[in-house]
Amino acid sequence: MGNNINSYRERLEDYRRHLIDLRDLTYEGSGDRAQREVTFRRAVELVSPVVHDVLAEFNENILDKTGAIEWLDPQSDGDGGLVSLWLLSWPLQRAAKRRGGGIMGPDSDLMMPPLLKESTAESIDPVIVRAFLPKDGETGALHGHLAGAYHSPNSMWPLNVLTPDDAKRQAIIVWAIAEGELHRCTYETAHAPMALLPVHQ
Repeated sequence: MGNNINSYRERLEDYRRHLIDLRDLTYEGSGDRAQREVTFRRAVELVSPVVHDVLAEFNENILDKTGAIEWLDPQSDGDGGLVSLWLLSWPLQRAAKRRGGGIMGPDSDLMMPPLLKESTAESIDPVIVRAFLPKDGETGALHGHLAGAYHSPNSMWPLNVLTPDDAKRQAIIVWAIAEGELHRCTYETAHAPMALLPVHQ
């Protein structure tokens, strides 16, 4: 991952293009829904190796190489949009149980059900990096984003990727999403927070 200030400044290009999308109700110049879906699928294809590399680095440095990475290519989100998922799971996460009470417990207003069908109500999802293109709504034509497991303004990043160089600039965002997702996993199992990190066993 690029870690100098210039690589951060280069992110302005992504945000500038995102603002143009918002202004013109397009996605990288495409207003037609079918073409926006083509643009999204191409962006996912380009960014996927970057996401994989970042998650592999995250696995090595944070999870002591115990994790496994899986990619689900773009598919229907069940609500008129498209979604693609990269999953980083590891044995301690798969064995973890969701907290039984308090904030994020089963009776809490803040409790969010697992995104993955494979995760039971008592278990927690793995680290999730999500690329999504929502269905068009009252705001008009929509465009792609990168995010974690859940909808949140703080975890939705523009997916303006047309070239391999565009894709490389997403590495810093993918790491931020992965770290936020680890925090989400930790928060959901707060009764034993250190139990998710192999290096602290």
